[in-house]
Amino acid sequence: MYRFLLSIKFLILLCFFYACASVNIKTKDNFKHDILLTVAGNPIPAEEFMYVYEKNNFNNDSIYTAGDVKDYLDLFINFKLKVQEAKDEGIDTTKSFLDEFNSYQSELIKPYLLETKETDSLAGKAYERLQYFIHASHILVRITNKDTTEAYNKIKDIYNELKQGKDFGQLAQSVSDDPSAKKNGGDLGYFTAFKMVYPFEKAAYETKVGEMSDIFRTQFGYHILKVHDREPNKGKVKVAHIVVRKDGLDSAKAEDKIFEIADKLETGGDWDYLCKQFSDDEKTRGNGGELNFFDQGQLPIEFKEFENVAFSLENSGDIGGPVETPYGWHLVKLIEKRPPESFDEQKEFIIRQISKGDREQVKEEIVLNRLKKESHFQENKAVFDQLIGKVDSTVFQDKWNPELPDSVMQSTLFEINNKSSTAADFVFFMQNNPRNKSHESPAKYLTGQYRNYIEKELYDFEERRISEQNFDYRMLEKEYFEGLLLFEVMERNVWKKSTEDTVKLKEFYERNKDKYRTGERVKAVIVSTNDAALMPIIKEEIAGDTLEFKKLSYQLDRQTLSVKLTNELKSLSVELLKVPGSFVRIEYDPENVNPEVSELLERELKKNGVGKEKILFIKNKALSLTLNFTLISLSKKALEYKHNLNSTLTVKAEEGIFEKGEKEVLDALRWKVGISEWNDGARSYVVKIDKILGDTTKELREVRGNVISDYQLELEKNWIDDLKSKYLVSVNDDVLNKMIKYFEKK
Repeated sequence: MYRFLLSIKFLILLCFFYACASVNIKTKDNFKHDILLTVAGNPIPAEEFMYVYEKNNFNNDSIYTAGDVKDYLDLFINFKLKVQEAKDEGIDTTKSFLDEFNSYQSELIKPYLLETKETDSLAGKAYERLQYFIHASHILVRITNKDTTEAYNKIKDIYNELKQGKDFGQLAQSVSDDPSAKKNGGDLGYFTAFKMVYPFEKAAYETKVGEMSDIFRTQFGYHILKVHDREPNKGKVKVAHIVVRKDGLDSAKAEDKIFEIADKLETGGDWDYLCKQFSDDEKTRGNGGELNFFDQGQLPIEFKEFENVAFSLENSGDIGGPVETPYGWHLVKLIEKRPPESFDEQKEFIIRQISKGDREQVKEEIVLNRLKKESHFQENKAVFDQLIGKVDSTVFQDKWNPELPDSVMQSTLFEINNKSSTAADFVFFMQNNPRNKSHESPAKYLTGQYRNYIEKELYDFEERRISEQNFDYRMLEKEYFEGLLLFEVMERNVWKKSTEDTVKLKEFYERNKDKYRTGERVKAVIVSTNDAALMPIIKEEIAGDTLEFKKLSYQLDRQTLSVKLTNELKSLSVELLKVPGSFVRIEYDPENVNPEVSELLERELKKNGVGKEKILFIKNKALSLTLNFTLISLSKKALEYKHNLNSTLTVKAEEGIFEKGEKEVLDALRWKVGISEWNDGARSYVVKIDKILGDTTKELREVRGNVISDYQLELEKNWIDDLKSKYLVSVNDDVLNKMIKYFEKK
């Protein structure tokens, strides 16, 4: 798959969708026999270049100028030079290449084989189903052995009980082989087309609301289903969200925080501002929390309530929630609603879907019947019967050779388009396609392989016909062939060299160091608050290297740990693990406190997940039987934990290395070491700049990916220059000018 994606990536550089437009003065037929250029003596037709050029510039009429055409021709020539080099290196003759291409080729032709009335009929029916969601329950009886009689009799008895009035959900709980039925009574919720295996979908859509289906079979066993509801498809929805994650806070605090944000919005707060300040979704908070469009049922079932809120909103800008999901607490704002797509908009998706699973089998049967009819298929079953009479266990290897007279072996098994396939041809096919199917009888295996052989010959007939008659398919096949060659030759001559030759890579980096500079940066702490009274306190707290964010004293009444203290240590441990860079300082009087107490404290904290490195014991003779616990952090993020006791929005702290343009507050201040203040009208900021980092060159390890990419461009450019010297390229200017005039008329 990885190789396939990379190959397609480079094909996309050449083409995407095919767009064909006619003009009054010139049509493509005028170029049918024109040769645009030759590369190493190999002629390249004008119509091939035009096909690729139009695909790559689909829906972009503004580029059809002489300059654009010539620029693209240069890229096209470079591509052809690389392909020619791949052929000269013999890549196109290797077994690995041919196997890979043949596997793609068999897939490429399928859409052309199936663009028929039958396929459109299946697609149309699927589209009708996509307009509705079905709510259904089912009962399943699995087939546990080859004999289906026992399973069928069981499902039939269940069916009769249902007919007599037994409750469907209760019966599903007690007898269904679907494990989830024990909890949900067989309820599958809402689903639409393509969400279930095809026989199940077919039964669901053909059963009326409130009624029960007949018994039907899928790959999982026998089923009965009951349809509860049929709901129109609501289309797609696009929303934005503000989310407060639960992993950083306990659920109650996360809930408090989201309701505070909701209160701010209700009193006129700005969505984008609050999202940027408080949403925990780092990917979306910079763009107002905007998510991609999604359909009904597209989100995981755990997000069903989120989906319900999203689809319940009526007008753009409406806000719903808070709503809880496994991720956290969300507020949801409607951006846009779209009705279900038209058939033309969904056709490509639908056709892809009906080429999978059970639908594929239905479709294949339709196509094979059509091919038999169009190829005038005729079969001589008497000859195959003689082969069956001679089959034995050697059929599972490549040794099977039925001892039949030549007159039989040369007899026609079947004809396709007046071309005969003989018994000898089929035996040759068997000998070259052995499969280990020894669990089947030889006769059954031979029958299956005979069916496969007929299908292969029918598809070969169709492929030959399509290749002769369909220009689009010929071009697509060529694109895949040359695209795979391009991948292999680029890997050999560019990609491997750029990653494996570390000496050359380092030399390239040294020559181009000035390209990899950091820009001016600053090491800083940024703290904002909506409570101006906290500003002096925050300024004082961020000035030091450490921050004390909680203190606790405990009076010992005996020389051991009480249950109360053990519980306090559990609570303290949770706080230590939540706050980054934190540790605990424990002060005690060694003269009055049993030395074992410190060991007990350390052991208890360790049990709660607090490592020894987070514990600091300090001796203090003035304490007598008192234990003092002080929670300290090396991170200023602890300010949030210290000050957000009553409101999760009071303080927000960030620390790290920031570049110009990354933070609005930093861009508003003059950079100097020390503490500064700023206000954006809604929140007050305290900024501590610890260090100003100048414009420096990044180390190779920091920018290795960028350096490799740039080095690949240099390698490719030098390589193309060598190819232009190696291979003669000749462009037919008359054909090129005629083609430019054609494009300028578009």
